[in-house]
Amino acid sequence: TSRVLAALLRSKYERLHCGPRAMELPEVLRTEFNYTCTYWKAKELAIASAQGTKEMSYKMLPQYLHVLKLANPGTITDIKTELDKEGKSRFLYAFMSLKACIDGWQHFRKVLVVDGTHMFGKYKGVLLSASGQDADCRYKGLDQKHMVARAAEAFKVSEFQKIYDLIKLTDWRCWDYLKKIDKTLWTRSHFEGTRFNLMTSNIAKSLNKALLPARDSPITALLEFIRRKLTRWFECRHYDISKMQGNIPKIIDEIVVEQLVLSTGLLVLPCSTWQFEVTHKPTKYDFVVDLEKRTCSCLEFQMLGLPCRHAIAA
Repeated sequence: TSRVLAALLRSKYERLHCGPRAMELPEVLRTEFNYTCTYWKAKELAIASAQGTKEMSYKMLPQYLHVLKLANPGTITDIKTELDKEGKSRFLYAFMSLKACIDGWQHFRKVLVVDGTHMFGKYKGVLLSASGQDADCRYKGLDQKHMVARAAEAFKVSEFQKIYDLIKLTDWRCWDYLKKIDKTLWTRSHFEGTRFNLMTSNIAKSLNKALLPARDSPITALLEFIRRKLTRWFECRHYDISKMQGNIPKIIDEIVVEQLVLSTGLLVLPCSTWQFEVTHKPTKYDFVVDLEKRTCSCLEFQMLGLPCRHAIAA
C-alpha cells in the first residue's frame, strides 16, 4: 500500500529537501525494492512522515520562530495573519532575518537585490528574498556577448559609444534590441548613481537555485532548510576569513595587484601636492589624478572605489 511505500521512502525526505521527484519514484522503488507501483500518494505520505503535513507545519510556525530567536539572539521574525470569511485566522506571510545576516549588511555593497520565486506544492505562494554582495564578490563566450559586456562596463560615455557602434556594425539585430532598452538600466556610463560594480542580478538567481530543493517542503521545513544553508555558508566564509592576512579581501587584493602591474611604465607628472598628470605611453593619452578627492579622469577610481592604474602610478 501507499503507507508501506511511504515508510520505505521516508529516509529520502528527512534531510529537509525534496528528495526524489514524483516521476523518479517508480525507478527508485524498482531498483531498491524490486517493486512497481504508482507513486504520487506514496510521495505525499513519505514527506508527511518525515517533515510533517503542510497544515501541521503552519500550526508549528510560531513555535519554530520563537525557538529560532532563543537560539539566535538578535534574530528578527514576524508572522502576519488575516481573517477569512468564517472569522478564522489564516496565514498571510512570515518574515525571518538571522542575526548573522543582519550583522553582515554593514559589510555589503550598498546595492540590494530583491527577488521572488514561486513555491511548489499544495499551498501556492512566493518566497521573497533580499540579497547583497560583499567585497569578495560572493554570493557567481562569444564575441557578441563580450562586446555587450564591454559596453555595459565602460566607464566613459565616449568609450561606451565606440563599442556600441561596433556592435551595430557586427550584429545589427543585437544593437536594435539594446537600443530599445533604457541605457541607464544596463550601462555603467549612463547610470546616474553608483552601481558599486554590480552589473547584474545574478546573486538573486543563484540564491533561488540554492533554495530550489526545499520549495516543495512544508513551511517550517523550508525555513529550517534556509537556516541550515545560511549556517553552512557562514561557516565557509568564516574559514576563508580566518586564513586572510590583513583587512583586504582576496579578490580586491587581486584587482589592486593587477592594477599595480598595469601601472608600470606610466609617466607621472606632479601638478600639485595631490594632483598628477599620468601619461600612457603607447596611446599617449593623459589622465588627471586627484589623490585627495580619490578621482581620475578615466572615472574608474571614483566609480569602483578602488585605485586605478593611474592612481597607483601617481
